Amino acid sequence: MQKLLNIQEIADLLGVSIYTIRRYVRKGEISAVRVTTRLMFSAEEVARIQSSGIKSIPNPPLKKKATEAAAPATMRKVRAARH
Repeated sequence: MQKLLNIQEIADLLGVSIYTIRRYVRKGEISAVRVTTRLMFSAEEVARIQSSGIKSIPNPPLKKKATEAAAPATMRKVRAARH
């Protein structure tokens, strides 16, 4: 029977966060097995990742909501009205 590692153990071995590991799984970079609600990884998978040198998948840039983008102009109008 092969040894399974949890998400924290694999993150520590690879030197990344658990959020990066989850992103790897979503993108299909790492194969995982779900045991009840936990993601588990084989030791062979860790060795494969370490030998292939998978780099961190960058986070996509966050999009600003229309209200957030318009906020500075609105604040300028409010400040101008006060003076």
